[in-house]
Amino acid sequence: MNFFQELALIAEGLDLTMRIKVKDGKLTVAVFPDSLENVQPIVATGTAEEMDAGFIDAVRRPLTETKQMLVNSADFISSVQESLKSKEAAVKKATAAKATPASAIKDDEEPEDDDDEEKVTKPKPAAPKKAIPAAKKDDDGPQQMTIS
Repeated sequence: MNFFQELALIAEGLDLTMRIKVKDGKLTVAVFPDSLENVQPIVATGTAEEMDAGFIDAVRRPLTETKQMLVNSADFISSVQESLKSKEAAVKKATAAKATPASAIKDDEEPEDDDDEEKVTKPKPAAPKKAIPAAKKDDDGPQQMTIS
């Protein structure tokens, strides 16, 4: 196979940028996976003959692992989203099952509600008022009030 046929097999599904620099008879090829930010490029340096003989082998493993990582990341994100949808559906179902019509609640019962929403409660009779004692003067500092 030739260079581009091999590269097409290895890099299927990846978006790559290749930068080639030639200096003093040596080629330096940097391969950047565009879909990953802050990732170091794969860099190979050699003569044209060395690059012909070994470039594809040099980039095969890193590109294959990169592709696998991207596939695993996409699968992971998809499974998390599915899990969240299932959880939301279960919460909605449980909430609907706990909902009790107002006509079925007795006067002395409070409706059950596990949600974080504000609970509606009946006002309770007020406790008898206690007299608040007068403030005491503490010799060490400001006045303190004791409520019992």
